[in-house]
Amino acid sequence: MLPIKENKLDIGPGITHKRIILELYEEKVASPDIARQVNHSQEAVDRYIKDYERIKFFVRRGMGIVGIRHLTGRGKKVVKRHLEIIKQYYPELFETGQSPGRCPDTGAGCSSRPSNGKVF
Repeated sequence: MLPIKENKLDIGPGITHKRIILELYEEKVASPDIARQVNHSQEAVDRYIKDYERIKFFVRRGMGIVGIRHLTGRGKKVVKRHLEIIKQYYPELFETGQSPGRCPDTGAGCSSRPSNGKVF
């Protein structure tokens, strides 16, 4: 049984249903299976995963908390908790010395500038 709020009251502030969902997602568990395991709706699980992937996208592009908060509309605590999980699974995204403008996942350019040279 998973230690979620419904079946274990003393899990502390570090383990939330969202964290469990995202850890299962990173372990390649399918979202319908995650929803079933944590007794959440499929829509809620998909929303958590979508937010997590958006934040991971911005981290890969070298954005900090303030920029991520602005672009996602999420609060500081939510972004920080996502960053903790991302760091657990992708520590290389937080290492110094990364080549600016390069995505650690592909090595390709991560510029916000489109290929036609126009800046948004």
